[in-house]
Amino acid sequence: MQRSFSTFAPGWPGFGLLVLRIALGIPLLIEGIALLADWRDTASLLIVVALISVAAGVTLLVGYSVGLGAIAGGVVVMAAHFSSLHGERLNLFSSRIACFLAMSIAIALVFLGPGAFSIDARRFGRREIVIPPRSTPD
Repeated sequence: MQRSFSTFAPGWPGFGLLVLRIALGIPLLIEGIALLADWRDTASLLIVVALISVAAGVTLLVGYSVGLGAIAGGVVVMAAHFSSLHGERLNLFSSRIACFLAMSIAIALVFLGPGAFSIDARRFGRREIVIPPRSTPD
């Protein structure tokens, strides 16, 4: 993970990345839950999309594997936008502008990383390495 992101942006940039994660994570979570709420009348492919949507939403909200979650979220956004299986159900990404904005946020999160306010930053953030003094032979 350290190779992917040289730093986990602290302060205001980290807060901005948190806002981006929330802006994509909550709609993905709502979309997935809405599809799973009526799972008996839903096509099996749409159930898979709903499960991926819920998983991507949760990972973005908590900040765990944000790059993978953003890619999965982008795939879900495209699937939800171009799907004709929705019918009368909730489809937050049906308009072109909503799809464009969600894809823009997903791409930004893939390139920028999770930020300091994430589980990834806690797990893979900068650490202080203490090198003990060299012992000399007496």
